[in-house]
Amino acid sequence: MSLSITPVHHIDECKIIEGLIARIWDCPPEQVVPDHMLITFVHNKGVVLLARWLKEPVGFAFGFPSWHGKFTLHHHSHMAGVLPEYQDRNFATQIKFAQREAVLSQGLKRMTWTFDPLLTRNANLNLRKLGAISNTYLRNVYGELQDSFNAGGIPTDRFLLDWNLTSERVTARMAGQVQPTLSELTAQGLPILNPPYEQAGWWHPATATPALTAEPFLLAVPANFAQMRQACTPLAYQWRAHSREWFETAFGQGYYAVNLIPGSNLCYYLMSQAG
Repeated sequence: MSLSITPVHHIDECKIIEGLIARIWDCPPEQVVPDHMLITFVHNKGVVLLARWLKEPVGFAFGFPSWHGKFTLHHHSHMAGVLPEYQDRNFATQIKFAQREAVLSQGLKRMTWTFDPLLTRNANLNLRKLGAISNTYLRNVYGELQDSFNAGGIPTDRFLLDWNLTSERVTARMAGQVQPTLSELTAQGLPILNPPYEQAGWWHPATATPALTAEPFLLAVPANFAQMRQACTPLAYQWRAHSREWFETAFGQGYYAVNLIPGSNLCYYLMSQAG
């Protein structure tokens, strides 16, 4: 039995996605993408996909053709999500690969989207499983949001991802390429340039000013930023400011975020100038 992922053609299907957005993000009605906008994407070369498990709608993805300064015409994926009770089943990966096939069928070979670099579940999907990379940091893209993912007034900083759909990196990830572990990378001599410290049950960011002297290197981020944002908002603000400074410095010096190395308390971005 497999997940069914099909293109959307009708307004009733768009209404279903509207409901999924409200449930997944637990957001107020004014922040839900309306069905009339989704059907407009369908009618104007956008890609709108609905995922079902046992005929029950469980996830979606949608985006549209776009033009970005450093790319030719490409596809921008605006939203994709899976209901919380169906997460950790590899559904999100399947939806993104289905989106890839739909975009390739339109003759486009690149896809972009944004995500919060401190939400490591998303980073694990985007960089480690899909093979997307980033060298663009965007500050407070959406302003203050009130959904359950973004509540608390933390600036909505984002990575802009580049997914080269036909690259060797992406096809290797699709084939199940084994990814490195933290111990393997540190054994190779890769340093962690911003080692955090633990205090009162929380990991705190290092206070050192970014000094990028190694190639490649690792940058640490908390594995539980979503919980931290709710339970210890001042510390979440510190991590936002800290990671913003480090990533902007790294990107400004020609580095890319090319992978995410997961851990139970901390995760690590692999930064390299070989994007």
